[in-house]
Amino acid sequence: MSAHPWVCASCRSVNQPRENRCYKCRTPRELGEADPTTLLVAGAGSRAEPKAGPVGTYRGSGDRALLTQALIVAAMAVTVVSSLLGADIVGGVLGAEAAVDETSVVTVALVGGFGLLLSAAALVAWAAWLSRVVANVPAAGLGWPNVTPNAAVFESLIPGVNLYRVPAIVRDVTGRLEPDGKGDALIAAAWLALVGGHWFRASGAR
Repeated sequence: MSAHPWVCASCRSVNQPRENRCYKCRTPRELGEADPTTLLVAGAGSRAEPKAGPVGTYRGSGDRALLTQALIVAAMAVTVVSSLLGADIVGGVLGAEAAVDETSVVTVALVGGFGLLLSAAALVAWAAWLSRVVANVPAAGLGWPNVTPNAAVFESLIPGVNLYRVPAIVRDVTGRLEPDGKGDALIAAAWLALVGGHWFRASGAR
């Protein structure tokens, strides 16, 4: 790899030698590095460059989306049941009723643990779906997103980080699909799902 800065053929941005993707349009270096002597200098950057053509193979994400939705609904349902059962036990203790049945306590613990497992599975399924969506962006000829598919997985799974990184990833993708801003609802849904997921996991652990 050259030790000198390189120029992106897609947007004509100058990148540092250590960068593997263009800092501006995110085109991979191996696909977008240009010979500076072949580029026109006059008027460079004065007009929008045409979008890159499709790169890679498009693979559907519908199955992953369906699995994610099913796991989220299941996790919410189990967490609600766990909370109701736990409320009954707490109410019995506060009401000075007879000693709480040990079986009921075990049941609440098992249901709560199952809810946590479903929440974790839903988060992993979401990360897998988002990774597939990110991978499909260049395959659809929409350029290069601001993260790689692998990075989308890691940033979706790290608590706290996912609260601000996942909406940014979704915003980047939806901005390419719907430049007029119609994808804002999906961004809000992504953020609410993550916040709700953290809340439900915390509720199930109590």
